[in-house]
Amino acid sequence: MVITYPMAYKHWTPDLDKELIALCSSGMPSAAIALTMGRSQTAICRRTMLLYDRGELVMLPSGSI
Repeated sequence: MVITYPMAYKHWTPDLDKELIALCSSGMPSAAIALTMGRSQTAICRRTMLLYDRGELVMLPSGSI
């Protein structure tokens, strides 16, 4: 089974960042977020860490968002 990512290599926009933050905050697993956003799980994890480093995404001590 080949999985394609329709949003692969597309630029992240502020609206996409907001959507990612909202999905993370909802507790949705990263695999489901990847499918929802049309990106790989690696892309979701990398963008999540970038948003965290920028202070746009807050992680709780338990590791949840």
